[in-house]
Amino acid sequence: GISFDTDRLTAPAGAHVTLVYTNDSAVQHDWHLFGGQDASAPSIASTQVMAGPNDVQRTSFTVPSKPGSYYFQCDVHPTIMNGFLVVK
Repeated sequence: GISFDTDRLTAPAGAHVTLVYTNDSAVQHDWHLFGGQDASAPSIASTQVMAGPNDVQRTSFTVPSKPGSYYFQCDVHPTIMNGFLVVK
């Protein structure tokens, strides 16, 4: 498929988290988080662009300390695979 199973994630401000990303599709995908409302903001964390099935990747990062919404996308399919990390 060409969709994330969720387009909204939540995390507490300043937390250190590990995101586990699984691509069970034969299509190449990744997960990429940015430090703002869109992909023009600086990159915070990402996985590699890979095809599945059974492609399991982890990325660890510190959640921004400022509450708000931070954009994420698949770099291969950014117009249809995207969402927000909501920081509280």
